[in-house]
Amino acid sequence: MDGDTARMMDTSTVPATVAVDKGEVIDSTKAVPKDGCVAVVIKAVAAQLNDELAARES
Repeated sequence: MDGDTARMMDTSTVPATVAVDKGEVIDSTKAVPKDGCVAVVIKAVAAQLNDELAARES
């Protein structure tokens, strides 16, 4: 699986816990911030999943 394929995965139902830029830990089941900015959450979850996929492939 190449990197582009990994990014096209539907991650909307994948539970994950990720750390965002400010060092906060976000549980994806409660991931929508109070200000409603979902883009940060999507970016953080996608980055975490890409890291996990890369670790499995190596």
